[in-house]
Amino acid sequence: MQKGTEARNTEIARLYQEGASLLSLSDRFGIGIARVSIVLTQLGVQKRRKPRVVDEATSQRNALIAQLYKEGLTLDVIGQKYGVTRERIRQILKLQGVTRAEGGRVVGTQRRDTHRYQDKDARYLKQFGHTWAEHQRLLLMDREARNAGVPQERLIMRRFRQARGNLGQRYSWSLTLAQWWATWEASGMWPLSGRGAGYYGMVRLDRSKGFEPGNVEIREFRAITKSPRWTKRLRDAQRPPEVRRSLREAFEQAALEMGQASEEEIQQVIQDYRAERKA
Repeated sequence: MQKGTEARNTEIARLYQEGASLLSLSDRFGIGIARVSIVLTQLGVQKRRKPRVVDEATSQRNALIAQLYKEGLTLDVIGQKYGVTRERIRQILKLQGVTRAEGGRVVGTQRRDTHRYQDKDARYLKQFGHTWAEHQRLLLMDREARNAGVPQERLIMRRFRQARGNLGQRYSWSLTLAQWWATWEASGMWPLSGRGAGYYGMVRLDRSKGFEPGNVEIREFRAITKSPRWTKRLRDAQRPPEVRRSLREAFEQAALEMGQASEEEIQQVIQDYRAERKA
């Protein structure tokens, strides 16, 4: 390249970077616009793009296309709506700064998943009183307990069904699984749940009402053993087998021993047996 040409090209690049247009440079140096463009390319000068004038209607349309895409409509659906190709819709979204992850199939799939989980939560709330995720947590706890060797009768789901079935026949029962388990979980006594002295169970605060929210709590069964009826049951259970027998068995044994017993003798046997039980 000649020195004069090199100096000219350098001057063209300098003037262009200062704001001169291709047409003005072409007229000044007496070369074609295409030649000016080639010079700038050879010198590595970044060319300016002519700003595109977009009218208000087109701007509003492009904004609406971006909104529809963010709502979950695909490129094909939007293209059919406006009578253009899906590639043109993609170009418009790029100009609007909308990425693929912000709309289209991604958003549509997320919305469908959300609606599906909402419907599932509504069903579980109606049946159990808690969400599907909470139900899965309880199932996982039962699965871990089963793997650890816990008996079937100590599993959460089974115990709730048993309690609702057994107690619901004798008293009114309006506790959901969520309310029942929340009472147990708040007490922290679930590992000690069971029947008999030393274990914990759910009782009613107001005996005139049933098992309902606000009327239940977890108590130790040892407090119940202080009642006279429970104390008598414990005392009878601790008697030896020859003493722990029914009144009918005592009468039959006396009749066998005495043969044909009189009424006075039978009454005496019954009185002796009752005195023996009170001892």
